[in-house]
Amino acid sequence: MINFDQFIKAINDATLSANSALMDENLKVIDRYFESSGGTELITGSLDDALHAAKKILRKKRPTKEELEEAMQTFADAKEALQDDKGISKTKTSNALKPKTVVVQYPEQTSSGVVMKNVHVPLIALIPISSSQISEVRFKTNLEILVENDDLKVSFPTKDTEANTENNTQLQTSSLEIIMQPQKSPEGLKSLIQGYEKVLRAQIPN
Repeated sequence: MINFDQFIKAINDATLSANSALMDENLKVIDRYFESSGGTELITGSLDDALHAAKKILRKKRPTKEELEEAMQTFADAKEALQDDKGISKTKTSNALKPKTVVVQYPEQTSSGVVMKNVHVPLIALIPISSSQISEVRFKTNLEILVENDDLKVSFPTKDTEANTENNTQLQTSSLEIIMQPQKSPEGLKSLIQGYEKVLRAQIPN
């Protein structure tokens, strides 16, 4: 038999673990609908080119003017990659995400007739986003209950217990039922999707 408090804690921990697994699954929406913008790769490539150019110059006793100019250009490119649009140095090289998109051809009426226009459609604006959470847990099973040294202990019935039950010995019971319901999308995700929908509408001719 185990302490009743430990029994309840085990059920609670299992419920929290299951809910955490569902949350991890919900977070996969980021991988499904977004991808790297490539900013980090651009900076890394520029720095690699600058380092390669420096090594190339150092290996030569008398580098030519063209080689020096090439090296200077690679360093200039590396500097540009490390600055934002205003020329201010970036303190972080975080890897930004951009939405995954598909190109859909949409008919547009022009003075020359109907032409097909390419529309970049974010996937997150096309597919319904749903997530799940455990909203309620009900436990149901037969338990043996025993008070020992002022501690309440429980255990699952054995064959001997079943025999006692047939002899009209009553057992205490509890019940278990797990209910999963769809979770409302967070306001941040809603706003993000609405923003991409506006961008999509702006691309489609009236």
